[in-house]
Amino acid sequence: MLAKPYAVVRTVTIEALPEQVHAMIADLGSWVLWSPWEGRDATLVRRFSHPTTGPGAWFEWEGNFQAGQGRVEILHVSDDSVSLDVQWRRPVVSEQQMEFRLARTGSGTQVTWTTHGEISGAIRVLAYFVPMSRIHGPTFSRGLARLKAVCERRP
Repeated sequence: MLAKPYAVVRTVTIEALPEQVHAMIADLGSWVLWSPWEGRDATLVRRFSHPTTGPGAWFEWEGNFQAGQGRVEILHVSDDSVSLDVQWRRPVVSEQQMEFRLARTGSGTQVTWTTHGEISGAIRVLAYFVPMSRIHGPTFSRGLARLKAVCERRP
């Protein structure tokens, strides 16, 4: 069977300057403060590139079944976006691209988190019964809520 493309999009407005929000997204070392995957495994092992910012920066993680194992790498950074490649090794093998787009809205910043990839392999069976928006959507919403809380607490 051919792989089937998918995209999932979630948006939040954060009462903080775009530069502040951008800094939290573009520095992979800051993800431990807001990532929706944090807190799933107290023994999670993380490895970071040095530096943790800019194209080519990466972090890898390995944890229990809920946390899984994988790698995130920054592909592109501009003033209003950050693009990443995400490779999952466990619980299933898959690859997806993520993009965060930022836009000033009055006194705040609108953040749109998009992921897209192809449904194939074991995920294809799951996606037959459960749309990708239901698989990824709640996770992204949780991450954006955490990002909002962290950014709005910072001066």
